Amino acid sequence: MARAKGHYIPGQLCHISAPTFTDEQCGIPFYTSEFPGVSFIQEGHKTSVSHVMTLRDHIFVLVPKTVLSDLDWRLPVFECGRHLIGFDGTALLLWELWQRRYPGREG
Repeated sequence: MARAKGHYIPGQLCHISAPTFTDEQCGIPFYTSEFPGVSFIQEGHKTSVSHVMTLRDHIFVLVPKTVLSDLDWRLPVFECGRHLIGFDGTALLLWELWQRRYPGREG
């Protein structure tokens, strides 16, 4: 298993290739249909998971990398530029963490 920024993921290091996200987009739930360019990249190539993610809509949330120390290593989060990104159930946990860490801040 490879270790990615404190979180174990199967196989080799994997990250998310996406349009450039801004800090203002952190803590906002989005759907993959809103960002069709989101892809899982492993060993420099787009993975089959990228295709699977297009078969139905998935929710995702971005958070700053500074929250990494608050996350359990078992959560499947991925590096996405200057941010971390989580999908579906993990996205909801990241959103809750964002709400607690930055109360009153939207995005």
